[in-house]
Amino acid sequence: MLTYSAMLRSVHGAHARVSRRAAQLRNSDAFAALAAEGRSESGVTLIEVVISAMLVAIIVVGTLTGFDSASRATSKERQRNQATLLAGQDEERLRAMNITELGRLGATSSPAEQNGTKFTIESKAQFVSAAKEEFACEVSGGTADYIQTTSKVSWASLTKQNREPEAVTQSSLIPVPTSSSLLVNVRDQANEDVAGATVKVTGESGTTYEQTTPESGCVIFGALPDKKVKITGTRTGWINEKLESEPAATEAQLSTSALVTKTFAIANPGSLLVEFQSAGNPVGVQGDTVYVAHTGAPEKLLGTAGTYSSTITVPGLWPYQTAGSPPGPSPYTVYAGCKETNPATISKGEVATPAPQVEPGAQTPVKVELPAINLKLYEGSSSASPGLPDSKAEAKLTFCGSSRTMKTTTAGALEQPYQPYTKLTLCLTQLIGSQRYKYSSEVSNTARAGVTVGPLYMSSSIYKSTTGC
Repeated sequence: MLTYSAMLRSVHGAHARVSRRAAQLRNSDAFAALAAEGRSESGVTLIEVVISAMLVAIIVVGTLTGFDSASRATSKERQRNQATLLAGQDEERLRAMNITELGRLGATSSPAEQNGTKFTIESKAQFVSAAKEEFACEVSGGTADYIQTTSKVSWASLTKQNREPEAVTQSSLIPVPTSSSLLVNVRDQANEDVAGATVKVTGESGTTYEQTTPESGCVIFGALPDKKVKITGTRTGWINEKLESEPAATEAQLSTSALVTKTFAIANPGSLLVEFQSAGNPVGVQGDTVYVAHTGAPEKLLGTAGTYSSTITVPGLWPYQTAGSPPGPSPYTVYAGCKETNPATISKGEVATPAPQVEPGAQTPVKVELPAINLKLYEGSSSASPGLPDSKAEAKLTFCGSSRTMKTTTAGALEQPYQPYTKLTLCLTQLIGSQRYKYSSEVSNTARAGVTVGPLYMSSSIYKSTTGC
């Protein structure tokens, strides 16, 4: 086959010969006669010249395109040969590893460059169950009889549209000697595989082995020297169902005749943003504590008694879901106060208990009701002599095993009138002159509209006392 430069030289030579022959014709008598005749047909001659030039151009373009295609085909074949060589070299490297090293390999990726082409080498080692003829991480009750090593080399295509990558793959099977092996699955709240989890196995000898779960959420530790090990499966920022980010290790007794399997459930925790409201209106409503619970989960009491805010954030919650595809909701129970202040029970069905669904890695808003204790307190002694609203009394509210202490306002009301659905003890005390006055009573704060206490007259003789609340 002629090279491109050889064809160019051939074309130039032909052009020179044609030029010399044309010069000889112009100097001859025959040419003069032809020229005289051709002047009458000059238009036709010009068209013939144009057509001839177009044909020459088409031939040249076709020839160059053929050379370009041949060049691309040669480059593509060279790239594939280089990739095959790299895959073979990587397989040799993997086969040189021992079983423990391969068992901890998982999947790795590294770059390589040959003659200006950039390659990506992906190395993987997976345990295979001989009886099941499947990867041990993908079957139940399998064994770890072999390790399949896979070397995949990919590169950007020269011919495919958008330069989609091409790849070559080579694999090997390496027998695993009879030994103590351990398979660990890591799943989330929906029983789906978790990638990126850290699995640590510590033997009785104190040696710790560590792997990171791939997309399958499964890792296998082969040829472990210890018969008894401790295992943890964690991921940064994630928790288990007990809401622990660093749970205690799980113990396992290994066997030389069977593959021992352990499964860990961890999830990206969600949170609740509790907003307090009264009769559906959040304006000016503040609370201090919230109770959060779910069947099987540790109870949580968030907030501090006597420290009020319009919202409370409840972090670190396990995002429960019911089994299914897709999984269904499994909401929490949340309300103000403590475990004993469930509004659904205390209001006799007038108010429903909020049931927010916690989503993994997300914050879920929830509105919690607080009925108001409408206190009307006056400085005077009776309705006939009420005096001004009392803003100097101290109020003490006791419920949920603790007390909240606050002052009365210039309107003779409680500083924090919004309290949980409950029966509580209200105690008012004040020193007027040298005489102490005290009012104490049980208040049933059980209706959505709240409860009104009073009017009360602080300096009434029936409130005289020698003690405070």
